[in-house]
Amino acid sequence: MKPLKLLFFNLLFLSLASCSDELENPTQTHQVPILVQFFNNQFTANENLADYPMTIVMHKPATVAGIISVGVTSDFNEAFTTEPAIVDGQIQVPVAVGQTVVSFKLNPHDNDDLDGNKNILFTIKQLSEGYELGEAIQLNVIIVDDESPATVYFLDEEGLLKENITEGIYLPLGFSSITKGQGAIEVELTSAQGVYGTYFTTEPAAINGKITLTVERDMSSVFIRFIPLNNALIDGHHQVQLKITSVTGSVVSGANVTSQIKIIDDELEGKAKGYSVGAGNWSYKRSYEYNQDGTVSKIHWEQNTPGTLAGTYSYYYNQSGQVIKRVESPFTEILYTWEAGRIVKEEKFTNGVLKRYTLYGYDDAGNVGEAAIHDRQPNGELTLSLLHVYLHRTDGNIYKQLTYVPIEGSEEYALISTRTFDLYLDTANPFSMMDILPNVDSQPNLPGSYRVEENGHDILYQFSYEFDENGKPIRRTATSSTGSEVTFYEYY
Repeated sequence: MKPLKLLFFNLLFLSLASCSDELENPTQTHQVPILVQFFNNQFTANENLADYPMTIVMHKPATVAGIISVGVTSDFNEAFTTEPAIVDGQIQVPVAVGQTVVSFKLNPHDNDDLDGNKNILFTIKQLSEGYELGEAIQLNVIIVDDESPATVYFLDEEGLLKENITEGIYLPLGFSSITKGQGAIEVELTSAQGVYGTYFTTEPAAINGKITLTVERDMSSVFIRFIPLNNALIDGHHQVQLKITSVTGSVVSGANVTSQIKIIDDELEGKAKGYSVGAGNWSYKRSYEYNQDGTVSKIHWEQNTPGTLAGTYSYYYNQSGQVIKRVESPFTEILYTWEAGRIVKEEKFTNGVLKRYTLYGYDDAGNVGEAAIHDRQPNGELTLSLLHVYLHRTDGNIYKQLTYVPIEGSEEYALISTRTFDLYLDTANPFSMMDILPNVDSQPNLPGSYRVEENGHDILYQFSYEFDENGKPIRRTATSSTGSEVTFYEYY
């Protein structure tokens, strides 16, 4: 063999030997790095579960053992642990030859607090030689709080606050479950302008019409205390509306977010509010309003026969509390004249013109004994037109009303009507059937019968009553030969 040809074969042999050496020792030449990254970049873990694998993947089997250092960033380090454990803010994850997937475990700490979700950010930071960072080097984990907020709602639709009950009442707000943390509830008071601080206060106090209730852990309810401010005046009942307008922390709003407090005026409570009576196609009703001293301020009336008429009587008093005027309409008013503590004269004016006056006389017991009514005649004169004579029992209850008319050309009178009340009960009567004068109670007791003799008729009405738990009449049924009628009574 020629020397040149031998040299060629020697070089070829050396070259093949070198190639064989590279295949057997790949790390000694140009090795492709192993790409390392998280399997995903978002993960959700439930607080009450454990052993969640946080997966790291490699694009090919590891050819050398190594370490992957994962940084941990969180404001809630006490809410979880890992395997391997975190040391100096990092987790050291070992990689063995041939692995394409490695992981570390996340163990959330389950507690009984409603403390919200927690975020953790895992970041691949350092790699052993032969490894290289891929694209997904960060994994954001959310640990979901398994406790739910408690639903808050008013337990009662209405609370009654009696003015004279000094300790007040507690209006409860309930929770659907035991609270798991702190929070706050804001309750707004409406319809309370001029009422709060005058008729009641609260604990906690209302600031700018709003009450803030503090919620602590392990609560099943909270309360607002309503405290009345008592006085000796008739101020009327008041209603205050409440609404849950804001909640924070461990509570959320429920369905019943409104309630109301009704403030009961103890001076007004139980007083006559009104009555309605009817039969067939007719009805009549009255309702009463009162001044602070208990005197009647207004009477509202409505009559259906079947056409409807309605109006309001407004009463005015002097400094001594004596009624001096009743306004029946913008055009009609009645003036009362007093002597020796009694009304002796009543004058009715329409458009400023005196249309009627009535003179009153009293019996020895101080009861109204007669009323002489004088009406203006077409010629302008005011003459006697009717004379009512009243007979009373010794207990002050009216027994008869006899109505006379003067006989023309004579000093005698003709009886045209007799009305008799009898069979009185021992029960107090809140609504007299005889309104002789606004300051006179002519029927302090409930009558059991009523007889009308006039216009050729003689009708006897028998009364039966129904009473409430306080002994007050709430219904009266009147029966007679002509039919029956029912009266309903109402009270404040």
